[in-house]
Amino acid sequence: MFGVCLQPLNHYNPMSTELPREIIKPLQALLGRVRRMQVLRGLAAVTTVVLGGLLLSMAAHRVFGLMPVVVSWILLGSIVAGALWAFRTWFVKPLGSRITLVQIARWLETRHPEIQERVSTALELSSDSRGGVSEVLLKELVVEAQGDVKGVDPTTEVRARRAKRWLWPATGLAAVFILVFVIFPGEAQRLLVRAVAPFSDLGNAGAVRFSIDPEDIEVLEGDEVKITVKYSDSEVEELSLIMEREGEETLTETLKRTGVEDGVSRFEYRLPAAKDSFHYFAQVGKAQSDGYDVTVASLPRIGKVKVVVDFP
Repeated sequence: MFGVCLQPLNHYNPMSTELPREIIKPLQALLGRVRRMQVLRGLAAVTTVVLGGLLLSMAAHRVFGLMPVVVSWILLGSIVAGALWAFRTWFVKPLGSRITLVQIARWLETRHPEIQERVSTALELSSDSRGGVSEVLLKELVVEAQGDVKGVDPTTEVRARRAKRWLWPATGLAAVFILVFVIFPGEAQRLLVRAVAPFSDLGNAGAVRFSIDPEDIEVLEGDEVKITVKYSDSEVEELSLIMEREGEETLTETLKRTGVEDGVSRFEYRLPAAKDSFHYFAQVGKAQSDGYDVTVASLPRIGKVKVVVDFP
């Protein structure tokens, strides 16, 4: 029950057809309102936990910049665990509990003592298969119960106070989340990817300051590789180019600035003769660019020559 603890009554069949619709319908409306509030509260709770976790993870990636992948996975695992806990606590448990119309009637009677338990008594007696109840007395009780529930307003009886306890923080976090993407679209996109996909090659928030040409490259073995990196800061004099080759140690090349134009520092990397493919990205302080690939295709080779001479 939403906002009140009710004990289940297993002997009662809430779908009894012996009572008039004038009694059943208002109680079913109250039950529907309770379930809707439970769903709303559950959605708000899960949204609060997920958005709060994402914003905290994004803030951590923004402040600390280059974080170990293990830490990123721990943050992501915490978000998932929190979301599962919220879903189980605010969705599975409340919606999995059975609420009968007798429980609804008794809860209503605690709010309106003037009803004097007529509604719940009418429900119980009409569903009692043992009989022994005066039909005249039961009819009079049903008539009085109809009057008791006639003016019941589900919205008034079941307010959204508990749902709003989660709805307000969920709305506030959603507003902050949207505002961050509106003001800092490029950085926010990368921070979100970092938060939910630690394995991604997308750079961190500082990647928006890099411009790399030609990004992904395909060359033949022995061809020259030239990479131009621009960074939007005229004070930067050195840049690290990190190259990762499969099965080999990571190589870090320190590049000196080759020029400055309109407040943008330019760096160049030249590899006279490419041999092996590699993955690379640039770093300046805590800022890391997106990752790209240099793919080196082997030249065609003649492995073995066999000459066969046929004499006439």
